[in-house]
Amino acid sequence: MLPVAEIPTSPGVYQFLDGTGKTLYVGKAKSLKARLSQYFKSDTSTLHPRTQKMLETAESVTYTVVSSEAEALLMEASLVKSLQPAFNVKLREDHAYPGVVLSGHRVPRIYILHGPAPRGATRFGPYPTPAHAKQLLSAITLSSALRPCRDTVFEHHEKAKRACLLGEAGVCSAPCISPEGYEERVKDARRVLEGETKAVSVSLSRRMESLASERRYEAAAKVRDALQALTELGESGVAAHVSGHVAAVACASDDIGSCVQILVVRDGIIVSSPTVLLDNAMFSTGTIAHDVAVPAVLLSTFSKASPPPPMLLLETPLSVEVTESLSTLSTRKVRSKKPVKGPSRELLDLAQRNAAHALSRARTRRAQDADSRRNELVVLADVLGLSAPPLKIECVDISHIGGLDTTAAFAVLEDGLAHRSRHRSFNLDTGNDDPASIYQAVQKRIAAAVKQRTLPAAARDKSLAHLPQLLVVDGGPTQLAAAVRAIEESGETLAAVSLAKRLEEVFLPGSTLPMRLALDSPALYVLQRARDAAHDWSLRCSKRKRSKRTALTGLEGVPGLGPKRLAQLLSSVSLSDLKGMTPEEMPVFLPVQVRLAIHQHLASV
Repeated sequence: MLPVAEIPTSPGVYQFLDGTGKTLYVGKAKSLKARLSQYFKSDTSTLHPRTQKMLETAESVTYTVVSSEAEALLMEASLVKSLQPAFNVKLREDHAYPGVVLSGHRVPRIYILHGPAPRGATRFGPYPTPAHAKQLLSAITLSSALRPCRDTVFEHHEKAKRACLLGEAGVCSAPCISPEGYEERVKDARRVLEGETKAVSVSLSRRMESLASERRYEAAAKVRDALQALTELGESGVAAHVSGHVAAVACASDDIGSCVQILVVRDGIIVSSPTVLLDNAMFSTGTIAHDVAVPAVLLSTFSKASPPPPMLLLETPLSVEVTESLSTLSTRKVRSKKPVKGPSRELLDLAQRNAAHALSRARTRRAQDADSRRNELVVLADVLGLSAPPLKIECVDISHIGGLDTTAAFAVLEDGLAHRSRHRSFNLDTGNDDPASIYQAVQKRIAAAVKQRTLPAAARDKSLAHLPQLLVVDGGPTQLAAAVRAIEESGETLAAVSLAKRLEEVFLPGSTLPMRLALDSPALYVLQRARDAAHDWSLRCSKRKRSKRTALTGLEGVPGLGPKRLAQLLSSVSLSDLKGMTPEEMPVFLPVQVRLAIHQHLASV
């Protein structure tokens, strides 16, 4: 199952799957992390017996991030009806989800409808519940006063040239008497239904406050409910504002593989969200480009039995050859485009987020698979010629800002997994000399281990006291040689290698020729994991020291004076001297505007 820490707090829909990939249960959540964590708690005796049985049967869980709780509800209902999961209580199907309709008449009417809109009319929605649709209709009636009456009633009053009770009460603008300005009212209502609710919300808020001040509380409560419906419309999800049958297709990649995420939307509901993971090792080049991955996935996902939507939304539109191939699977021509703004752009961004989440889950599963990690360490030991798998690995990374605040960050991997609580860092005085920094860092790390061993067992930091079986140096042969020299001088026995990021080259002690490991090599996975953990830890340490230094100088917030420029400034002049300088006397590498800003800032402190 998924580690709870990796699950986002976004709203979404989740599916529990059995060993064959069949969906056992579909659920929705306002917060995926909060909801799924309830399934993963150690004591499941409080859960419903049906849920306990489902968890015993399930082998994996997957999820799709959506943009709102309402969108999650609609997607859940769609998936339950199409997949018929064994552990879902069947949803009622006697009513379709309601929509709000603007008729296509000469004087358009607004009303709620269950089912498809008549010819010439425009249907907005669907909305999660009839109550939601009614409150939304009330909000539009209060703001635009469109006619809600049937055509026969409208025609009767138009001939009689007399308004009905709704018109006399001001609920309707009475276009049966005078249609002047009605077209603008229809445009305003259409904008609200398309999600542009800000202006109307402001107007309704003022009306609610006015009614409340007049102590007309019942009328104010109706306006409040309408205002809430508008707020929920603005949060109803991007899919609700996408009309027709479309699919958003996004791709995320890393050095291990790629993930293609497809979000299929029909009439405002996400009806399916297939996710396809591609391993780079499957391809002869060792990597797969997006323009290869996406067409390959589309052509394998869709078929004549499950044809593609007529419109595909992608970051890079498909070639003519691919769209023609997809069109042969459908009764309609398939087109593709890159959306720039609006709901289509937001839907594509949502697909991109899901692709990134799926890729992250794949990496986590790979890293947390005990058998996989054990095999990786065995292969790494064999590749490097170690006598045993390195159960503890440390990677050192050096960071500095213009030669200041030089820090050595040591990331710790145990059994192939990073343990942030055991990471350590050391302050260095070597400036931007990388080999000297590595040498001093390894010296300090070994000295810290020796010191810990002299302490009583109860006071000892066990992680710091035990040196790793393998030290990974971020860099090339020069940095590795510096680390080896420090190890040899200490008399400790410690294996070391270096990993150069540019070409992922591995260097062994005493050799200037790199060892090129295959991109899908388990040994390389471990070294990359150690290097990436060290980079992350180094960035955290550097950021913390930079914030502290900036706060101590009192120069935080000076326009144009970023971390690098500040470090360069303080390396050339002391803070006390800087305070006594005029803008003209300050270092010339600073732009005039920055010198003036510094002078003004120091004068005001």
